[in-house]
Amino acid sequence: MAERASQVKKAEYAAAGVPEYYMLHRESGNLAFYARTRSGLYSPLPTEGEGNERLVRSRLLPGFQFRLADLIRRPDLEAIRHDPVYSAFVLPEWTRAEQAQAQAERERDRVSRERDQASRERDQALARAEREAAARTALEAELNRLREAKQPGSF
Repeated sequence: MAERASQVKKAEYAAAGVPEYYMLHRESGNLAFYARTRSGLYSPLPTEGEGNERLVRSRLLPGFQFRLADLIRRPDLEAIRHDPVYSAFVLPEWTRAEQAQAQAERERDRVSRERDQASRERDQALARAEREAAARTALEAELNRLREAKQPGSF
């Protein structure tokens, strides 16, 4: 790493009291992660895991962690937000927005089902009313026929 990044900046950050700092570079050999000790000096943050799954975890920010390989690979935000390594801290508003969108979709589905049910019930009621009206008309016609049959002069 360049002298400025590795030594001068480290001294500047220590003087300013920066509790953690990360040196990021497109080459994996030039990545470094430091935490300030009680004595005010910086020591490397330990990594956890093996190979491409090695993680660096912040001591300062609970849940803030990342895979070293992802710093080089640079996965897109869509992949990161669904990755359990990042889901606790990467753009949490996306998760809230997704939850709100899912709730809104469930509500739209519920309203649509209720509207469909009301439409079926209305259609059934209209069909029942039409059948009843037809039966009433038929009964009235039969009643009129029977009255005419009882009239004097009829058989």
